[in-house]
Amino acid sequence: MLTHYIIVRRDLPLGVCAAMITHAAGESGALYQNPDNGRFRHAVAVVLEVKNEQKLHAAANLLWKHDIQNVEIHESGGAYHNQFMAIGLVPCERSKVDLILEPFQTLKALDKQSETV
Repeated sequence: MLTHYIIVRRDLPLGVCAAMITHAAGESGALYQNPDNGRFRHAVAVVLEVKNEQKLHAAANLLWKHDIQNVEIHESGGAYHNQFMAIGLVPCERSKVDLILEPFQTLKALDKQSETV
């Protein structure tokens, strides 16, 4: 099953987190190559979380070690200038990365308000 994974820091405010997920999905999705039509329609999207920037670096190293194509998202300004914010994996077959991504959890609610909606 074609899957588009994003890994984002859990310590970010909701708006910042949403923006980083969007950046990571757009940039990694643009790198997808399909010999038939170049698109990845019907892919499943999965957002995973890590605790903080240090854990995001560890995730990036794990992906690099296993030669999994991805895009690293770094903030270019504002309060998070130069910080490592998210990773977008180029859409791939889930079976290729299942065991590697097993330690990561899906993104949970970021604040009390989002839990009630």
